[in-house]
Amino acid sequence: MKRILNLTIVTIVLLACTSFSGAAYASENYSPAVKVWVENNDIQFDAKPFIDENDRTLIPVRFVSEALGAEVTWDQDNEEVTIKDNDTIINLSIGSNDIFINGEVEKMDTKAIIKEDRTFVPLRFVSEALDCNVTWDQEFYIAKINRDTEVEETEIAT
Repeated sequence: MKRILNLTIVTIVLLACTSFSGAAYASENYSPAVKVWVENNDIQFDAKPFIDENDRTLIPVRFVSEALGAEVTWDQDNEEVTIKDNDTIINLSIGSNDIFINGEVEKMDTKAIIKEDRTFVPLRFVSEALDCNVTWDQEFYIAKINRDTEVEETEIAT
């Protein structure tokens, strides 16, 4: 009888430990759904934007850049994306923190990556390199990109 009681207690303790550790793991890796609006239009992606481990919003580069009227090309051999918009040329390489804007290098605080067969880039750096304002709606997790310089700027995590 004592052995059955001990086995039952051990089983309950093990179940409780695995339940709590699973919940903690899920909450640590949870990233809320991020929406992106360009010029007040909700952009629909085939690969969802997300907030990375550096607390930066990464987006599939083609969707937002083309929504702003820019041309996007991909160099598979060098894993490099080029964005052209009027007189601005932006180059980013996968796995690099460098962003080249008209040949001048700047450092980003997160890297361009490939995920779900899409090139994801930091929303803020690319949008601002295209002379856009970026605001962040913390309540609804919406990044708003607008070329209008009169847009109120807020503290953002992108």
